Amino acid sequence: MNNISASVLLVLVLIGSFAVQSVTGCGVIVCEHRSAYITCPYPLTISVQAAVYGRSTDASVCPGDIKTTHCGSASSSLIVKKQCDGKCICKLTASNSIYGDPCVQTYKYLEVEYECTQAYA
Repeated sequence: MNNISASVLLVLVLIGSFAVQSVTGCGVIVCEHRSAYITCPYPLTISVQAAVYGRSTDASVCPGDIKTTHCGSASSSLIVKKQCDGKCICKLTASNSIYGDPCVQTYKYLEVEYECTQAYA
């Protein structure tokens, strides 16, 4: 290992030793039939605060056919928590096959709010 590589490695180790305890205010919106990843920097892990698959806004978010703006799958939060909590990276897919169809004939989206928190043994 040359001196530059050793210096970079030392800097990364030092940065890691001063890791933050949490990162708050993270969120993502995934339009229906699409996927996205949520991530947390090591050594933090995902802690899902809320998740809703459905629609609560007009066409300004995930434009498409909209019959209602007041619908959501009751199981969304539980499903996303089970899938993502405690991981550093998690793939989310907005799909009726996962969450059911809480609003027929309406283009939906999955909205997830999460924090990155320190995992304690």
